[in-house]
Amino acid sequence: MSKWVRRITMLAAVGSAMFAASVGSATTVPKQGVVYVAETAQFEVVTIEVTPARNRVAKLAFGWQADCTPGPAATPTTSKTTAWVEYRGGYPINKQGAWKTQFVANKVEGAIQRRFTYSFAGRRVGDTMVGTLKATLVESDAAGQIIRTCPSPALKYKAVEKATFGGLTVGARQPTLVRLNPAGTQVKRIRWDWEGTCTLGPAAKPETLATHFEADFVEGAVIIKPNGNFGKSFAYKPFANTQSGMTRQYRAKVVGRRVGAIIKATMTAGFIETDTATGGVIRDCASKPTKFVTKD
Repeated sequence: MSKWVRRITMLAAVGSAMFAASVGSATTVPKQGVVYVAETAQFEVVTIEVTPARNRVAKLAFGWQADCTPGPAATPTTSKTTAWVEYRGGYPINKQGAWKTQFVANKVEGAIQRRFTYSFAGRRVGDTMVGTLKATLVESDAAGQIIRTCPSPALKYKAVEKATFGGLTVGARQPTLVRLNPAGTQVKRIRWDWEGTCTLGPAAKPETLATHFEADFVEGAVIIKPNGNFGKSFAYKPFANTQSGMTRQYRAKVVGRRVGAIIKATMTAGFIETDTATGGVIRDCASKPTKFVTKD
């Protein structure tokens, strides 16, 4: 699989094909799953699905960000940052549990030529996989002059298989993580991305956006019932950002179901943003229901 999409941080998110998953009996949970999931230092989710024989990386999905150095063809509007979500896979795992690959991919978008250079590696030891992911983007104009160069750091990951589910959101198709307690009776952490619209308040400024993209998470014990259903609403205390002078109060809700090695759920989230000094409402942002499918 060779596909990638750009993610516009803080505005919107787009994706590619979601992981295929078959649902089995609620009481049939495999002793060892095929999906390893982690979060990088960039707060991005990495999902690695191996074949049942565990001799091949079937699917690799992850997000990455990078700072960019402008080139001679850069303009005043050339962004100094970039963010992408990758959908890759098809890498053999040797008998020692190790795999690696290096390759180049090119993409032309109008007059812009993009050249991506990748270096991926991992090593599976039992129910854990560790490794690094690195990507570099070089953008050039039609004449071949460099617009910008954007190298990501070497992103280290430690992906866990046990009690950890990975997949993609529906629609935006962003990598998503669900972590359970060892017994599998509670959801302990959900990491997902959402985009939403905002209702502007009286304290809004001309530059206040009416849309929002959020890399979000919830933590806490969400009980999974014997039939696999679970749900909880989260309400958080306001917190102030001293640099921006704004205060946000987040909220979230999850409703889901575990059936064997599959978890399907719907997240809704949002926040109220106020002026810390005056208490005036700047905006109220809310996501649409964000559905996801994750696999163990």
